[in-house]
Amino acid sequence: QGARADLPRGVNPSRSDNWGLDINIIFPNLAIVIGAGSYFCHQVWPVTAGETVWEMTGFWAPAQTAADRFVQEYFLAELRDVASEDLNTLERAQSNIASGAIKTFHFHDHEVLLRHHYTTILKYLGMEDFQDSPA
Repeated sequence: QGARADLPRGVNPSRSDNWGLDINIIFPNLAIVIGAGSYFCHQVWPVTAGETVWEMTGFWAPAQTAADRFVQEYFLAELRDVASEDLNTLERAQSNIASGAIKTFHFHDHEVLLRHHYTTILKYLGMEDFQDSPA
C-alpha cells in the first residue's frame, strides 16, 4: 500500500515501496503527518514558560471492510503509545528545567531540524545572538 499510485501529487513523490508517511512542518507550531488513507495534525500552543497544550487531530478515509477498521484501530493504539512516550520525555525534561538542574540543551548532530527550528525561533524573536543558542 506504501507506493500506491492514487496518492496525491507531492505525497511520496518518489513512489517508494518503503514509504510510510510524510511529515510537513508549518512554522511555528503545526505539523501535518500524511499517510496512505489518513493524515493527522499536531499543534503546539505555549501557555506559559512551563506549560504547553498539544493538540492532535486525525482524519481517516472511511473503512471499507472490517479489516480496514481493525487496521485503523490498531494504528490509533500504536499512535497513542508513541505519543505517550514522547509526552513522558517532554514532561520529565520540563521538570528538570524547572528544577534548575539543567541550564542549557545541546542538540545532537542528528537533530539538525530541531536545531534549525530553534534558531529560526530565536531569529523571529530577535534573539539570534542569544548566548545559549545551540546552532
